[in-house]
Amino acid sequence: MINNLKHNSIIDLLGSIIVKNMLRARCNGELGELTKSINEHRSRPLANPRSDRERFRDGPPEFSSLDALRVLWHARSHRADLDRTMALLADEPSRELLRRILAYRALGPRYVNLPSDTDNPLESQPQATACMVGPGDDPAFGTQLYRMGDITIEAWPLNIWADFFEQQYVFERDGIRIAVEPGDSVLDLGACFGDTSLTFAAAAGETGRVDAFEPMPRQVEVIERNLARNPALASRVHVHRLAVFDRRVELLFADGGAAAHPSHAGTIKVPTCRLDDWIRETGVVPTFIKMDVEGAESAALRGSADTIRRYRPKLAISAYHSLADLTGLAPLIASIQPDYRFYLDHHTTHAEETVLYAIC
Repeated sequence: MINNLKHNSIIDLLGSIIVKNMLRARCNGELGELTKSINEHRSRPLANPRSDRERFRDGPPEFSSLDALRVLWHARSHRADLDRTMALLADEPSRELLRRILAYRALGPRYVNLPSDTDNPLESQPQATACMVGPGDDPAFGTQLYRMGDITIEAWPLNIWADFFEQQYVFERDGIRIAVEPGDSVLDLGACFGDTSLTFAAAAGETGRVDAFEPMPRQVEVIERNLARNPALASRVHVHRLAVFDRRVELLFADGGAAAHPSHAGTIKVPTCRLDDWIRETGVVPTFIKMDVEGAESAALRGSADTIRRYRPKLAISAYHSLADLTGLAPLIASIQPDYRFYLDHHTTHAEETVLYAIC
């Protein structure tokens, strides 16, 4: 154990030295702006860090030189993507937010507060708690039953908070709105419990349609129960037990609850589809695509290239699963359809729930 501690201390020391040298190096362009932002935050530790106590039960984590090294190394080795993403983002709030998110990932919550409408979204959920009407039907999942106006949903408190209070798939800023509207044809890719599908169905109205893609069997069971509880909306929602990818294969998934993802150590066999193939086979014409597929976003987008190029749907794409997604998804989409305008927003006080919105 002592040897392990010494080994970790040496690695941390070396990481700190490398980080200091990287932060001292002169850089131009967006890498220079990011380095400047990290240096400014690093020089001013926060007196009152905005830390989610449900996420960090022992308080905000200490600075990790390895985290900082990971961010700086990525920014340097993917400098062209960083420059391109900043150029593609259509407003200064989006560009400043991306710098802030990267600084947070480098320094942690003791140095950078991430924007959110509430100081502690995972803990401060009195609105969601007030809407709870009973337990869910799967004790192992720990879901609860909520009544949200005319909609009854089995989900977790965070789902209710994100869908109904934070409304994380509705973007509104300076007269720009990217959201599901009446009559929209929505693809909910990574539907989890179907909570987003039901909110989309309500927003799309009687003339709208929602196709919900969710490959995990237990999650699909919750979706089906939620549809049965909401017959007025259920007719608009069509469930597909598929994962979206860049080719048709059978993947092994690890069951991580809401964060189920492809893994060599997985035990659940999941069929995948290319969205372009599915669109050709079904004739569905999407006008809004929401995507939260646990790190497979770039593959799913590549498999959706013809659809995006031809139909130019509104997009709400989760961008928080990796540094590569934060700096690479916008250039990927722009290479498919250059008419998109991009905006970024963030919906928690920690690293999760960054959404890239796009509209033509």
